[in-house]
Amino acid sequence: MSDKFSTHWVNQITAGLMNTIDNLIVTHPDNINNNVPIGSNVLVDFTGVIVGDENKPAPNVNQVLDSANSIILLNVEEPKALSELIGFGIGGQIVIIRPYGNYSSVHVLGIGQDGLTACCKSDVVQQDDGSYHFSVTDSDNACCGSNSALSFQNLCVPDQVNMISNILATDFQVPGSSEPCCAFTASNGPSTLPAHQFSLVYLTIDAKWNLDTHQVTSNSVVLEISLIASYSPLYKYLRIRSLGAGFSPTNGAPLSPDTAYDKGYIQSLVNLHFQPLANKLTVLSTDPKNINGRRTYTAGSSFSVGVDISQNPGFKPSYTISDSETREISDFNIYNNSAGIVADWDFKFSMIEKSVWDAFKQPFLKKGQVRDMPALATRNMQTVTDTVWYGPGSLTDNIGMQLYWKTDHHKFWVTGNWAEYTMHSRRVENRVGFVDVPFYINFGSVYA
Repeated sequence: MSDKFSTHWVNQITAGLMNTIDNLIVTHPDNINNNVPIGSNVLVDFTGVIVGDENKPAPNVNQVLDSANSIILLNVEEPKALSELIGFGIGGQIVIIRPYGNYSSVHVLGIGQDGLTACCKSDVVQQDDGSYHFSVTDSDNACCGSNSALSFQNLCVPDQVNMISNILATDFQVPGSSEPCCAFTASNGPSTLPAHQFSLVYLTIDAKWNLDTHQVTSNSVVLEISLIASYSPLYKYLRIRSLGAGFSPTNGAPLSPDTAYDKGYIQSLVNLHFQPLANKLTVLSTDPKNINGRRTYTAGSSFSVGVDISQNPGFKPSYTISDSETREISDFNIYNNSAGIVADWDFKFSMIEKSVWDAFKQPFLKKGQVRDMPALATRNMQTVTDTVWYGPGSLTDNIGMQLYWKTDHHKFWVTGNWAEYTMHSRRVENRVGFVDVPFYINFGSVYA
């Protein structure tokens, strides 16, 4: 956005948040080094903030996180600069960071990557002699005019303020944990280590779309990002697990329409992609592997981390960091496309893997019908993955990461009479995440 518009937006969003959020302190980056009251919410305009200027001290964001309930950063344009300050960096119009003792919860709004990326429509006509005529039309707009992202940057300022305040009013719960947010501990997690050996962040990447005038898709992934330093073996490990609410093509509502001749949009593909933007890491493991025709799957990892007990008395010399999650996957197949340092998975709807026309019943001289759709194609599906990279213990680079997910949604319907009818298929593809502006991880923020 232009400098003039950015300044106007910052003033509007600041005024709205001051009228909405209790204990809000508005401060300038130059003053962020000052102590703030415990339990306050701190709002900082991060526009143009850079790190490394010898004439200007860096904002002490970590000091604020030690005492504040949350910190709200506006216009983080240089995620690498933020990573230098707190160990991880994200770009967006709004970055909400909430500390919970041994980990942080991060919400990013206005990341600029969500939206319609592809669309096409295909038709097949069965004529009264039983023959089929195919017609495929690719289009950027013709069949997708009603699709729009319900994203932060498309909202009016009052709605943006409400979205921020709703996030702050809801305590973050670690996915899969039954413990309260602030008391979260895991005997096999990085928080068992000395504090200087790990950094643990839960990053939420979510978005909603109007697939058409009456159907909203809600998609959400929580990434558990752990950076861990080991004394023996002398490595630094990066583990990224995808957890969270999952993918729902109907936002929890029943599929509508859901008749023999017309189905609303179903989810047909979920892709998860995690990629370091430097060749200084090596993949230790990616999970799950390829899974076909099974009802459940499990994703997990396990590796050993050493502690220098001469410097950290009271700790054990070695810990095993391990986790696993089991989820339902009936009617979807999983393809692990990972190669080199790239971690990538496709969750594909098995019914239409070979052909989208397998979604239809096709009796000759009887009007075609759309098949019944299984639960995970129409309701919430959770996609759990687990990746571990490692690098030398001396690694201190600030490494960028591409972190994103993509979805495909299909709509199927039939028109015509009993003897001659047309089967219609429409596909919409969307992507959300950090691609052009990556997520940064400061490997110098942990040490063993």
